[in-house]
Amino acid sequence: MQVRGSRVLVVEDQYLIADEVVRLLKSWGAEVLGPARDIDAAISIVEQSRVDLAVLDINMRGRKIYPAADALRKRGIPFVFVSAYDRSEVRADFHNAVFIGKPFPPQTLRSALEDLAMAP
Repeated sequence: MQVRGSRVLVVEDQYLIADEVVRLLKSWGAEVLGPARDIDAAISIVEQSRVDLAVLDINMRGRKIYPAADALRKRGIPFVFVSAYDRSEVRADFHNAVFIGKPFPPQTLRSALEDLAMAP
């Protein structure tokens, strides 16, 4: 699998960031699901759609994204966390997850998603 042709869930509550991530993903040939603007919407998409990869903001309007990350992990769907917060803020059981600090260069996100898409 690669990013091109993948169905990528975007979970981001900040409109401008969500819009930029969606634009990038589409330019790389991905089909975008979302962007989900809250955790419940993200979980609904995970439960009702085929998701290949996901990009998750950690802090969603004061709530942490972990319920959606748990749903993805349970289904074996790879994801990357993106956050303006420090990696040390990530919940302990997700310390091995891919983490990208905001702001990030587009190629950093693309490389992370390509690596996840190619992982066994």
